[in-house]
Amino acid sequence: MSAVYVAADLEPDPRGFGTHQQLGLPECVFRQVSGFNCPHCGMTTSVSHLFRRNLKASVRANPMGLVIIPLMGVFVVAMFLSSVTGIRLKILQFENVLRVVVIFLLASILIWLLRTLDG
Repeated sequence: MSAVYVAADLEPDPRGFGTHQQLGLPECVFRQVSGFNCPHCGMTTSVSHLFRRNLKASVRANPMGLVIIPLMGVFVVAMFLSSVTGIRLKILQFENVLRVVVIFLLASILIWLLRTLDG
């Protein structure tokens, strides 16, 4: 979750990707090798735009940025409630977390394919 707060504080890269490089991180290796964005290229930029209430630019950078913020929020609240109450919530069971992660990754890949084929 702290990565989200860091992304919120960064200035979105006007290219729609590469915002993470402001932290001294390297360019996406997949992009360097293939010339194409990877499924998660633009995610930091998307989150950065989202926190600036620029929904259109956020979707343009990476539509999955709109999904990851509420998804992380749900899991943070669930983990907090679970730790406070001591009750193991169903959403935090391994199978359910794995299911959410797999769906997120498959959706990311599908959107990436559509965006890559669209040009």
